[in-house]
Amino acid sequence: MLKRFIMALALLVSFCTSSFAAGEGKLNMLGFSSDSQFFVLIESVIEDGSGIPTAKIIIADIATNECVRSGCFSKEGSEEEDDELQVLSKVYQKTWKLRKKLKLTPPRIGYQAKGPLFDKERKTNYYVYDNQKIYVDMQQKTMPGPDEFYEKAAVQLTVSSVSKKDKVKKVLDSLSNYRQGVQKYELGNLYVSPDKKSIAILVRVFYLGFEGADIRTIVQTAKLF
Repeated sequence: MLKRFIMALALLVSFCTSSFAAGEGKLNMLGFSSDSQFFVLIESVIEDGSGIPTAKIIIADIATNECVRSGCFSKEGSEEEDDELQVLSKVYQKTWKLRKKLKLTPPRIGYQAKGPLFDKERKTNYYVYDNQKIYVDMQQKTMPGPDEFYEKAAVQLTVSSVSKKDKVKKVLDSLSNYRQGVQKYELGNLYVSPDKKSIAILVRVFYLGFEGADIRTIVQTAKLF
């Protein structure tokens, strides 16, 4: 049974993972729940230096932009016992009931917006979906440590969109929410939910690794339309 599960998981990883740089986490699953209320992201990586496989899951409540209970954690394997697929399978199995309850089996990708692009006049980033611009102003703040590995950084996104009815603005995350070991953040893809009322923005997080940058992904969500 477990062998068949791991074989199926291998096919899923092959299908979902695009090209990635050394030290960059691989996105194995992402998407919205069928009712567009939740978003899931599962990422795996072979840790730079140690060679230990790690898998991470984020299940976010779109309305609050926060993790659901028991929905965000990392699972670390061992160099001797587990490979990347085995660690991933443990994350999938542990969260199966929760993902099923939240209508994330399977998740739905929704609609990918074009971008990020840069508006020279407004001096900010934006995405385009359905001929409509979604502006995302990213602010970052760093705090030095005793050395590069102990530096930390925070990020805040101000998202705005002008529809035919009104203008909507949301502030996501906070410049007081520092993440240990982070050097910088970078905008990734933006997805619009299946019901076309919410968004999920992937943010790439750059950590200092032993052989260059270690890049991981977080997600920021909001009801926007």
